[in-house]
Amino acid sequence: MHGEILDAPSLVIEDHGAIRLFEHSGDEAYSYRSLLLAGDNDLVALGVERSGGFEHYCRDWLGLGTPLMLTPQAAGDDTLATRCTKDPHFIDQVVKQAETSQGLNILPYMGTWALWQLAGKIAAACRAPVRVIAPPPQLTRRANDKIWFARLAQSVCGYAAIPPARAADNFVSLCRLAVELAGAHATIAIKLPDSASSAGNLVLDAELLRDISWQALHDRLERRLYGLGWNGSFPLQVVAWEQVLSSSPSVHLWIPALDQGRPLVEAIFDQHTSGLEREFDGARPCQLEFDWQLRIVRQAIDIARVLQYLGYFGRCSLDAIIAGQCESSAQLHWVECNGRWGGVSLPLSLNRRLDSATAETTPMAIFEQAHQRLPARDLKSVLQMLEPWLYRRGVRNQGAVLLSPGRLLDGTGFEFMVRANAVNSALRIGSEVANLLENN
Repeated sequence: MHGEILDAPSLVIEDHGAIRLFEHSGDEAYSYRSLLLAGDNDLVALGVERSGGFEHYCRDWLGLGTPLMLTPQAAGDDTLATRCTKDPHFIDQVVKQAETSQGLNILPYMGTWALWQLAGKIAAACRAPVRVIAPPPQLTRRANDKIWFARLAQSVCGYAAIPPARAADNFVSLCRLAVELAGAHATIAIKLPDSASSAGNLVLDAELLRDISWQALHDRLERRLYGLGWNGSFPLQVVAWEQVLSSSPSVHLWIPALDQGRPLVEAIFDQHTSGLEREFDGARPCQLEFDWQLRIVRQAIDIARVLQYLGYFGRCSLDAIIAGQCESSAQLHWVECNGRWGGVSLPLSLNRRLDSATAETTPMAIFEQAHQRLPARDLKSVLQMLEPWLYRRGVRNQGAVLLSPGRLLDGTGFEFMVRANAVNSALRIGSEVANLLENN
């Protein structure tokens, strides 16, 4: 069930169940991103109430086709993949499509245990080949573990390839490591190793950790970590929170099966963040000098080759920072591996779907906001307000593309990309669209 892509429809499913502090049972904010990867004859597993308006937008405005939308009926707090596994009607519909098409690809957000159990149940009932476009679950878990990845990056690229970082196996070592790092760095962070984005980062001013009793330090860290959503489990990563000099590059790769070629670097994006915790709020094509980009690509491929030898197959991205006080002493530090699809790789693939002939010469930028406080709104009024700025297949080949309806319709934020003939044009259009969404 692994290692190749069939010439057959796909079951696309975005299940965040293995990501700490992320939506699990409904995947509310990002519920519809997987639709951006689907087309005619494909199937999309959806964990929330359907948004007919967004489905019509993807079909009529973006021209993505009409996949079959499937909503599992199993209730409870289970992850989406588990709900699908427990629903006989869901399994029957998928098997029927697979047998009619003589094959099925399962294209998940992430190759979790629950996803592979779902794939096994489908394959057992199906008289057609089934392929999972993701790494096996053990390797998926490892690749997305910040502590494991730090060790991998160091073993491949050298001791200086990561920020100063250690793993704490209990609260005693957590306090000790925090104090040690605080003695040499102005800011440190404690990271949940299996969280995504900035949700699992506790960033601390080193001054707060100096000249404090061990009991007071223990109580402070415990209180702050539980407030973050920590469940009490170890290990945790303690890391120096470095000053970003010029860029936070994110390398987007496709890793084929070992016998199908070398890892492919599809793009380097510069991630934009806000706040002390560096919460993701967008990305744009990397503007670093060629020598820096070449260095980043070489190291990323070296890391990806090891993942490939271990059995990794599918989408992957590697995040880094260029850190230091000045350009002459700047260092490239790898910070995490995203062994899954995400907020840049999905739009990157969508950009190619919208126009494969011009995708490589059509820059795109990504904009995200998670903290709006506006009244709920309907998609029709949003489309009317933004229409002059929106991409529309056959009408306007440049402009903004809405990526998910969750936050947008709730009035709590947005996710969109902009494709344009130049990076500056994409940024200008994105600023106009963001301003409209933030003030209306």
